[in-house]
Amino acid sequence: MIEKRLKLKNNIEINLKDNQKDKPALLFLHFNSANLHMWNGLIPHFKDDYRLLMPDLRGHGKSSKPDQGYRIEDMALDMQLLLKKLKVDSLYLIGSSMGAEVGTVLAAESSNKVKAIINEGALYKKIGKNSIKGDDINQTEKINEKLNEIDKRKEEYYQTAQEYIETQKRFFQRAGLWNDNFEIYIENNVCKTDQSKYRSCHPVYASKEYLKNYFNFDLAEYYKKINCPVLFLPDRYEWENENIKASIESFGKLAGHYEIKILKGFIHEYGWMNVPKKTAQMVQGFIKKY
Repeated sequence: MIEKRLKLKNNIEINLKDNQKDKPALLFLHFNSANLHMWNGLIPHFKDDYRLLMPDLRGHGKSSKPDQGYRIEDMALDMQLLLKKLKVDSLYLIGSSMGAEVGTVLAAESSNKVKAIINEGALYKKIGKNSIKGDDINQTEKINEKLNEIDKRKEEYYQTAQEYIETQKRFFQRAGLWNDNFEIYIENNVCKTDQSKYRSCHPVYASKEYLKNYFNFDLAEYYKKINCPVLFLPDRYEWENENIKASIESFGKLAGHYEIKILKGFIHEYGWMNVPKKTAQMVQGFIKKY
């Protein structure tokens, strides 16, 4: 696969992996704070039959990191412009967490292009519009508490890239999650600053703006506009929560045609790296119908 940076009409530069095959297109959208390398374990399972498009969303990886512009709609517009630049008129979407939110907006706004969408994310919200608890009287208080928590976040710096990598490695190993796919993802998630220190390639200011706008993001309105089939991929813990289950089914009914699959061993965000073969087989089974 070729990795390159493309400048869009809105002056955002998007870093992209593209195998450039004349095949049906698959667009992979990563979760918040991740990068395109989280999908590496899936490449062998799709590369022969599909054109694989794996971008770093704005504020992530090697893509542009502007001071502002981290609404989900901003990132979806980037993807619309990217597809136009690549002259991709038909595609399947695969989104993880934040990537699923971006994909849902893209599928709603480009319904003539998207043939099917796989959402491992955009399943429910704990706080804000469409929250699983509803618009109860404590919503404003909960949002303010969360905003205060977000404001207190500070950038973490490291003396060397290896220090960052080892810190992240210990985190995943404690969770029982570590293999070559995690290693490649982490190695490509560390950036050098102007002060010759190292940090995550996803800066805190970008994460803060995304999270602050997330509370008012109206998932339901976008699901209403989706015309293509949707596959929801909750993990086991999400599916065992009755409120989350009800949220998924509610969004599915708004979209119309939907399926829900539970994959043994799949964990929110990290399942794509932990069990890539099983996940790829499930996705292939779904998109081949369309």
